[in-house]
Amino acid sequence: MKREGRAQKARRAKRAPRPPRAPRPVRPPRPADDTAIALSSSLTMLSIVCLWVAAQLLLLGNLSHDRSQALLYDELRTQLASATAPIGPVVPAGAPVALMTSTRIGLDEVIVEGTASGDTLAGPGHLRNTVLPGQVGTSVVMGRATTYGGPFGNLGALGKGDVITVVTAQGTQEFTVLGLRRPGDPLPQPLVEGAARLTLVTAEGGGRFASLTP
Repeated sequence: MKREGRAQKARRAKRAPRPPRAPRPVRPPRPADDTAIALSSSLTMLSIVCLWVAAQLLLLGNLSHDRSQALLYDELRTQLASATAPIGPVVPAGAPVALMTSTRIGLDEVIVEGTASGDTLAGPGHLRNTVLPGQVGTSVVMGRATTYGGPFGNLGALGKGDVITVVTAQGTQEFTVLGLRRPGDPLPQPLVEGAARLTLVTAEGGGRFASLTP
């Protein structure tokens, strides 16, 4: 009888509900924790933005430039074949005006009208207050050195006597390089009356990361 009493007590003890545990006190957030969370979120967002900008400039920008050049080339070729290519004096911004090539530096670009930031995303831009490439006078063309295809990234490799070919509505002309000029260098000789000059302009960096910081 004693053994059965003990067993019954043990079973009753197992069945008895345990008293609920007291909830742990919730620690209120400290100001330092809020600052760390905000700083971490800000750094994460900044990293994402920086990665996107880098991808846009160095990868997606090149793809955009290549597509724009293909479309501009088709447009210019059609206009040249139909004798409707622009000859000035007023050309819509962004319109193709010439094809410029140089085997010396692997240059093969359609020049667009205008030198605004949006214009030079597609290719080298013609400065609107100068004559069109190949016409009598000095024509100025500006191009990017690094981003969006970097069409003028190798201008520094040009040397005296190298040839640049330009195709426009007025035919094909070859320009011979006279030299490279950087800020502070002497200005070139005045242009001979009735001659055409082509001036190509780009940016140039300095130091170890010159190619990334023109």
